[in-house]
Amino acid sequence: MALNLAYKLSRRGLLVLGWLLKHGACELSEVAKGLGLDVSEVREALRELTQEGVVDESYGVYYALPVPGNLLLKLSLGFEVSEEEYRECIEYLLDKAFLEKTGLSRAEYERRYPESYRRKVVEILAEVEDKYRRELTEIRRRLAEHTYNRRKPVGKQLES
Repeated sequence: MALNLAYKLSRRGLLVLGWLLKHGACELSEVAKGLGLDVSEVREALRELTQEGVVDESYGVYYALPVPGNLLLKLSLGFEVSEEEYRECIEYLLDKAFLEKTGLSRAEYERRYPESYRRKVVEILAEVEDKYRRELTEIRRRLAEHTYNRRKPVGKQLES
């Protein structure tokens, strides 16, 4: 899952993605400076990441998309993933699937077809859950494990 993404990317692409996962949204020059790379190298890596659908850009600021592969990679790198990030991931997948299935955003669909909106959301959400079942299950498992470990007394955490 996270390894699939890691194997698809170039070394620089993986390095840049890791930077964005750790630091959040950044400008091209910030990433280059932080990694000690040339701007052209970072630009090429960001182009690769954008084509893979794991990074997007808005007004010159690049950010990692809330997709399952990114969350799993973030967890694999030892970074924390919050429940909010998990919900954003589900919302992102639902929005993307809604647009692909209906040709409309969720908000536009709800405005045009209020009587069938909820049924459509449930239908598409079931498809999203089915398509990304393995990844979402792994993220939920790791989130639960992390929450459990945080609740244990410090001595018990060290024994684990």
